[in-house]
Amino acid sequence: MKINQLGTKVALGATAVLAASFAVNAAAEDGPKKRAIASQIEEVIVTAQKREQSTADLGISVSALSGDEMSRLNMQNSNDIINSIPNIEHTAIFGPGTNPNYSIRGVTMNDFNDATEAPIATYIDGVYFVTTGAGSFPLYDQERVEVLRGPQGTLFGRNSTGGVMHFISNDPDEEFSGEIKVGVGSYETRRASGYLNLPINDMLQVRVAGYTTENDGWLDNLTGNQPDGGEADSESYRISVAFQPTDNIRNVFKYSHSEAKGHTTAIWRDSITVNPTSGLIETLPEGTPDAFGVEPVHKYKDADNGNERELKLAKSETITNNLEWEVSDNVTLTSVTGYNEYSRDLVEDCDGAQEWVCATHYDNSSHQFSQELRAFIDMGEQRYTIGAYYLEQTQHVNQIAPLLVTHGALLGVPGLEGGQLLDSDADQDVKGYAIFANAEFDLNEQFTLVTGVRFSKDKKEMDSRYAEYFSANPLAPASQQWVGYTETTEITDQGILVGEGLLNDSTGFNTVDKDSWNVKIELDYKPTDDMLVYGSISRGTKAPGFNHGFISTALAPQDYFYDEEELWSYELGLKTTFWDNRANLNAAIFYYDYSDYHTLSFEGVGSFLTNRDAKLYGGEFDFTVKPLEGLTLTLNAGVLE
Repeated sequence: MKINQLGTKVALGATAVLAASFAVNAAAEDGPKKRAIASQIEEVIVTAQKREQSTADLGISVSALSGDEMSRLNMQNSNDIINSIPNIEHTAIFGPGTNPNYSIRGVTMNDFNDATEAPIATYIDGVYFVTTGAGSFPLYDQERVEVLRGPQGTLFGRNSTGGVMHFISNDPDEEFSGEIKVGVGSYETRRASGYLNLPINDMLQVRVAGYTTENDGWLDNLTGNQPDGGEADSESYRISVAFQPTDNIRNVFKYSHSEAKGHTTAIWRDSITVNPTSGLIETLPEGTPDAFGVEPVHKYKDADNGNERELKLAKSETITNNLEWEVSDNVTLTSVTGYNEYSRDLVEDCDGAQEWVCATHYDNSSHQFSQELRAFIDMGEQRYTIGAYYLEQTQHVNQIAPLLVTHGALLGVPGLEGGQLLDSDADQDVKGYAIFANAEFDLNEQFTLVTGVRFSKDKKEMDSRYAEYFSANPLAPASQQWVGYTETTEITDQGILVGEGLLNDSTGFNTVDKDSWNVKIELDYKPTDDMLVYGSISRGTKAPGFNHGFISTALAPQDYFYDEEELWSYELGLKTTFWDNRANLNAAIFYYDYSDYHTLSFEGVGSFLTNRDAKLYGGEFDFTVKPLEGLTLTLNAGVLE
């Protein structure tokens, strides 16, 4: 089985950027966590092993972009980083603030339902986000982003079999400074961002940052029966407070709020049919009408929604608190506390035709809390990171979809208009516990051995109900069916229950208590100060779970469950810097062997996760050269099978 549905895939990218901005700076400020000399490539310091290290010293395929780089590349949203990092993609079908569905090395989010966790773990300021939509947000006042490819289960936990994306915002500092950027563009685009850093005294600093953008739609709706797609209205702000009562204790508290809304997407589609000989889906030639007699759209700038696609509101509120205590010269204790509330409310045209056949309303919410405690012990030639982690989350998912298909088509009775409605509610409780350890041993001046292990326990409970209704008045025109369908209290008044599927305490099979383990062994070889060769073997896992949403009412309770995903990963890599630190090359090859990979299929109108074995292999490289001050050229490529 090929994990990437396109089979063999090659991606190449080269980027050159010219940017201009208006800024007011009260004081010059060096870029955080990086070092650079004129005409040399910046050295970005990352925390891929839960402590600060240069990317050149890490036996991990990691790409990092500083905040200055993201600004120069005009990145506005967390999804924009895919344009400058090899072997990473995303598909955000609902617009900003909603599920981005990241893919690293072909390993991707398998389900659009909010109660399904992704294999790409998203972290913000050290905090893991269970709900993927909370990881889609405006990029402003960022220190850096780190993308770790491959399983990172020992230090970052289960659900990182594909990799980790870690966004780190700027902390308050001791320099008074500020910045304002404004921009305008086509389609009535208006954008502004900025920050103000206020050092109250030597112990207390405050930083306030914000971002706002809005634009009109740019996907023309051909029939004019719906608003143009691509409209977006986003805003976000962050308040950060740093408190350092002593030289060896520092605490950084951050609160952030983000929201997005608008007719953010639209439908561009081909007309399709099923080949009667092969049974495969095929596209019809341009100009050939579909089953509704409507010709398909063949231009990316055009759309033809049959009903409204609107992101009513996606909202995320986050609190993070990072406390660091340097107990001694070689022992540092760290506490990372996180809380997030996320919700999304949207209506989707889910059939892709001009006729109103299907419209889905999503109204979902999530609350999560996490706590990590860890210690880093530096004994010179030996270095240890040990810690414990706790997570709890509650998730509510509500989906309603009216299908304006006639009763005549469903029942074989001509003349009946009617329609069908699908209603799904699910509540999931998650609790996770983990202990972990990572050790680095300098065998000599050239060889370093890195080992890590993590033991986790996952507890999940799912209560869900899926129901199918026929409209109570099948003689009414389809346009009058399911008036007010988004109000669940009206469903029983307007509909006749024809099928129901339950998963709860009475049916059983709705709880899981799973122990898992992740392990890694890595050998690093530095023949020179400017070159690193590494090899690693890792075992990663992704937590088990329950199917929910639009699934068959005839499903047996035990069939809702999908088991833990297990991955063995093998990787070889090279990192080298040359030409007086004005050029560097990073390259890696890898092989993934999956057991019980979480595979997505569609049954009826709903998505369904099952377990399958799978294999994946490929390679990637990125090359950066800075021939002169002010000019940086990058080339990256990835190949997947």
